[in-house]
Amino acid sequence: MAIILNSPVATGAPGIPPRWTRSAKDAVCTAYSSASHLWFTTSAGVVNEVYFPTIDQPQVRDLQFLITDGETFFHEERRHLNSTTDYLDASGLGVRIVGHSPDGRYHLFKEIITDPHLPTLLINTRLEGDPELLNKLHLYVLLAPHLCVGGWGNNGHLAEVVGHKFLTANKDDVWLALGATVPFLRASCGYVGTTDGWQDISANFKMDYQFAAALDGNIALTAEIDLRKGYSFTLGLGFGRKLNRAVTTLYQSLAEPFPEHRARFLEQWDRASHHFLPLEKFSGDGGALYRRSGELLLAHEDKTYPGALIASLSIPWGEARGDEDLGGYHLVWTRDMVNSVTGLAATGVFGTALRALIYLACSQRPDGGFPQNFWIDGKPYWNGIQLDEVSFPIMLAWRMHKAGVLRDFDPYPMVLRAAHFLIDKGCATPQERWEENAGYSPSTLAANVAALVCAACFARDRGDLLTAQFLEEYADFLEAHIETWTVTNDGFLVPGIKRHYVRINPINIGDPDADESIEGKRVFIHNRAPGAQADFPVAEIVDGGFLELVRYGIRKAGEPLMEDSLRVIDAVLKTDFPAGPCWRRYTHDGYGQLDDGGPFLGWGRGRPWPLLTGERGHYELAAGRDPLPYLRAMERFANSTQLLPEQIWDQPDIPRALLRYGYQTGSATPLMWAHAEYIRLLRSTSDARVFDMIDEVKDRYLKLGRKPSRLRVWKSNRRVKSVSPGDRLRIQATQRFTLHWSNDEWQHVNDTGSISTPIGFDYVDIDMGADDRAPVRFTFNWRETGNWEGRDYAVAIAK
Repeated sequence: MAIILNSPVATGAPGIPPRWTRSAKDAVCTAYSSASHLWFTTSAGVVNEVYFPTIDQPQVRDLQFLITDGETFFHEERRHLNSTTDYLDASGLGVRIVGHSPDGRYHLFKEIITDPHLPTLLINTRLEGDPELLNKLHLYVLLAPHLCVGGWGNNGHLAEVVGHKFLTANKDDVWLALGATVPFLRASCGYVGTTDGWQDISANFKMDYQFAAALDGNIALTAEIDLRKGYSFTLGLGFGRKLNRAVTTLYQSLAEPFPEHRARFLEQWDRASHHFLPLEKFSGDGGALYRRSGELLLAHEDKTYPGALIASLSIPWGEARGDEDLGGYHLVWTRDMVNSVTGLAATGVFGTALRALIYLACSQRPDGGFPQNFWIDGKPYWNGIQLDEVSFPIMLAWRMHKAGVLRDFDPYPMVLRAAHFLIDKGCATPQERWEENAGYSPSTLAANVAALVCAACFARDRGDLLTAQFLEEYADFLEAHIETWTVTNDGFLVPGIKRHYVRINPINIGDPDADESIEGKRVFIHNRAPGAQADFPVAEIVDGGFLELVRYGIRKAGEPLMEDSLRVIDAVLKTDFPAGPCWRRYTHDGYGQLDDGGPFLGWGRGRPWPLLTGERGHYELAAGRDPLPYLRAMERFANSTQLLPEQIWDQPDIPRALLRYGYQTGSATPLMWAHAEYIRLLRSTSDARVFDMIDEVKDRYLKLGRKPSRLRVWKSNRRVKSVSPGDRLRIQATQRFTLHWSNDEWQHVNDTGSISTPIGFDYVDIDMGADDRAPVRFTFNWRETGNWEGRDYAVAIAK
């Protein structure tokens, strides 16, 4: 058994406040095998976040080497070495990092993978250089544990097992063990910022501290590698739920020669990538971004909870975030997750999509909705509701049904519950896709309409024609109101264009009598700097969300309203980089890097998003124009290791902040939504049609001569104020009722029993005659209890 050493205990407790590290990654890596429950990322030449045992649990801030000759210089690998990162092979998420000293006298070579079958990080390391200098060099490894997703409360110890010294850290039930294929000459546990190895060695080029323990703080572990054994070795970092498990895992991995691990690691990934469709000929980079995008999407699936895909293995602006920010992007967002697996489906790989659909069905709330985002065990992180996130699983289920890849899984119960939620909680969404505002959003409405049509198709295939008709009629009702709810006639952003789509028509969703008109309203922007203007006219806040109406087949590309709306967003959101065009999310967005290069801390300035270039490319294809400029732009927006960022820097270079014009910011790199968008645009280009287009939606809404629905829906959370002659007023509820009503000021009274639907809604329809003038007045008698509503309602007849 391992022997824990407890004395001496480090001074300087508890250390400085912990922070994570920069989110702009150079690599995201894991073994393809589901047996290896470990993920890691790299930036600036060093390993940073390491995730175990699930993909939403970062356990390490960073791991790097310190180099000194003991007399004249001290080099920190991340800050001082000039490093390059590339992949070990054409396929596989293992990396090679080469670091050169500032004067070029020594070189540090690292090949980094995970054990293909165990949760161990393996760094095969080699030093080369001037022999005289190498004889003087001292090489130290510095590890900053942030166990259980936090820097506070970590415990570090020096330990021994069967004659081997190693370093270990623990918090709650998570343990790590750090060792190498060569001995540690010295080792110490210290507190970050006071007695850690960096503070110690940088002070006098020597390791003076040799503390055996550092308890309950923000700690760092430091060890000197015995270079007398040679300049090549393998460093290992093993994990486990018990100390013995972490130590056993570490030494099992180190016992096998690194070349054998490497060969199996690459062979696993090579087999996985063989299943991708051959889309390379449509790319401009020989398929490099395509292959890596597919691998990255596969890598973002958890191995304990199959089908759970997170948004990104990153913590945006992590260098400014501590334990109070538990959730970075290593959470499940239903929207991001469905986009990711749809991207994989575009490669011809449906296995992950099926697992994701099953996972979503099992994560669905009893009311049919999904949390805004959640840990992979299903526990919500933020508790907002976004109706598009309820729509996406329905569309995914229908696509898979059409492709014939559902196997023996039946998504129909999940589909019906989600459709019920959309109708019951809509029409307005509590949050749109940018997660900040309630109201009517073109992108959310597009997803809702498409999803309800897909749900109706499921019902019709099951022979449930009543449910199918009810869902289609509600979808038609939404579709008929899209322009009423989301198009301004008072535009002023571009001279001569007064009518265009807006980002959001704000609605107080807690008010069933809320004003649904768009003109004269103002939008509050939540991420503006303190003291800056935060509310703006609705017509001033625009985004490209209306493109989703074309993507799914609800509106036709090239129509005047679409083209005018494009001219508006091009005028106020577009940046033409050397790589190609890119768009910001919306006007006055504050979610992004500060102008001085500082991190987003609740406010900043929104920067262009490459995924929006892909969305524009899909529109151009649908309009019969060339998508290739947008495809090529996305390829050029990727960094040297084919990672696509969430945002790119659109100001002059700020070297101290590692910001270069046209390159990644400190938000998130990579963003899986962006990689999925690229793959889908590549597939769409190859097919000469939009991959996400839903034929049943297109056939319904783009049919020549189709007339918009005259259905007007009244329900308890949306009490429509007026209808017009020729409309059909639907009074809708979630329980059986008799409608007691009159359309002639109670001179004649009608009692109409509600029609029940299998999906859980009851309704009564009243057709408005051409000569009707008096309001429709009504109340409810609830048939289950026999109780009356206790108040009358009225719907006016518009003149």
